[in-house]
Amino acid sequence: MGPDAVEIREQIQHNDQGPKSLNMESASSDTLGNAYFAATESGELWTYRTGRFFPVLAQKDMKPVRGLEAITCTPEGTVWAINTEMGLMELAVSRRKTQYVATVLQAIPLDSSKYWGYKKILIDKEKCIWLSTSRQKGILLFRPAANGRYTRSGSIRPEQLSSEMVRDMAADGNGNVYVGTNAGIDKVTALNNGAFQIRKGIFNNYLTGTYVYYLRISGNYLFVGTTGSIAQIRLSKFKQVKEAPAVYITGLRVNNAGLDTLLNEAGKTACFKASENTLNFTFLSPSYTNEKEIRYKYYLEGVDQQWSEPDYNFTTTYSQLKPGKYKFQVLAQNADGIWSEQPAAFAFVIRQPFYGQWWFIALMTLAIAAFLYWLYRIRIARVLAVERTRQRISKDLHDDIGSTLSSITLMNALLRKKIGTHPEEASELAGKVEETSREMIQNISDIVWSTNPGNDSIEKLQFRLQQFAGDLFEPLNISYAIHFDREIVKKELSMDLKRDLYLVIKEIMNNAAKYSRATHFNLAISATRDTLRVLASDNGIGFDTAGTVKGNGLLNIRQRVQRFQGKITLTSRAGKGTDWEFLIPL
Repeated sequence: MGPDAVEIREQIQHNDQGPKSLNMESASSDTLGNAYFAATESGELWTYRTGRFFPVLAQKDMKPVRGLEAITCTPEGTVWAINTEMGLMELAVSRRKTQYVATVLQAIPLDSSKYWGYKKILIDKEKCIWLSTSRQKGILLFRPAANGRYTRSGSIRPEQLSSEMVRDMAADGNGNVYVGTNAGIDKVTALNNGAFQIRKGIFNNYLTGTYVYYLRISGNYLFVGTTGSIAQIRLSKFKQVKEAPAVYITGLRVNNAGLDTLLNEAGKTACFKASENTLNFTFLSPSYTNEKEIRYKYYLEGVDQQWSEPDYNFTTTYSQLKPGKYKFQVLAQNADGIWSEQPAAFAFVIRQPFYGQWWFIALMTLAIAAFLYWLYRIRIARVLAVERTRQRISKDLHDDIGSTLSSITLMNALLRKKIGTHPEEASELAGKVEETSREMIQNISDIVWSTNPGNDSIEKLQFRLQQFAGDLFEPLNISYAIHFDREIVKKELSMDLKRDLYLVIKEIMNNAAKYSRATHFNLAISATRDTLRVLASDNGIGFDTAGTVKGNGLLNIRQRVQRFQGKITLTSRAGKGTDWEFLIPL
């Protein structure tokens, strides 16, 4: 076909009746000397006969056969072509007077040729059709049935070849097909079991440039055209060389969820959460001879002490992995006993749980230290509170009870002297002794009540004040009303606040009973979210607040309320009674 091709190119240049340009990669001829071409732009089918070009017309509508991408001829004179609409077609071309007409003998549907880029059609010695593509489809295979009809019988995937772009193919008489790609020549040998043995990159040491665009076999020679050389290679001198098998990690599942996309990120280390600690790996070594004899061994750096024993199993699982750095590696051994030169590897990290992170440990350490310090401060505060209570009780006993007992002792001594000489004065002193003793008993009762933890609720304060008011006002025929807001009855008060609040209200009640000449007394206690409010009033004669500021009773009231950062509002006018208001923060 070489010299003929040169002659045809010259005639194409000078023959105005032919197509403007021909796709020389789609040229083919039969044993009768007839040549067929596909036009470059339109894909029309042309035939060259007796020194002239003729368009081939479709029998159906007698219009030129168009949309062809690749063509080849059989020894019987039929033409196989790829049509963008009808797929892979077998055509019988016959002459009718001065025209050449194509009859479709059979058509096999294909995927869209615009996507896969069908390039070459090869018919081997077994009359099987090999259809190559230039994108992602590899080589499609079709076998004839008893009736001569062809059906799809399998494929060779692009990852099995040196490159997914197949430019040309050539078949020898021994069942071998040489595949020219843009990365060298691959040798495909059909086996008895229907599988294929594929050797990649053969003859590369003979070639300059691995982009192969032309392959032809004549006798025992393979003629090769590349981007950098034209070579003639004697096939009988080629010796089969055993190669180390390649191995790939093809599948990854983490906690039974597929994460195969992480395997494509070469050179990166995958990161997983502490809970993502069960990993399943699937691995594969592509082979087309004795595929069932391939064995694997693997090793997980960080867990395994050594490589596993060789096994035919191509999957393994690691469960309950601890946080840390890991690297999974796998090797494959083919039927010839040769191991992979380089292991397939996948590196990953299982992160510490949040409670194992340094920042969490530091935060918890600070929190525990702060909590312990808080407990320490509470303990110190309680110790100080107990000490203050002791000091206050001691002071109360010394000031109130001690002075009262001293007064009783003094009055008792005077009573003895006057009981015989001045009976009236003695009787008056006896009454004062009785009254003072009663006050002392009341003061002792108040001290005991205020220090009892069971009386810390406002409800207990309410009962105590009602009891005191009854004892104080009823003998004097003074009516009274005590109201506690329902929302605060169950609240608890500190011992100091309870005691001082009780003494303040008690002092106000005593003043109302003894000095105001009132006929009615009113007390109301309520609370907001953070403030205790006390309202006390009587309808007595009132007093001049400016003139009594120096009084001990009013001074004690102010000191007790201000001790808790409280505020006092006192309103009193002659003849219009007295109103008290306390606001104490809770």
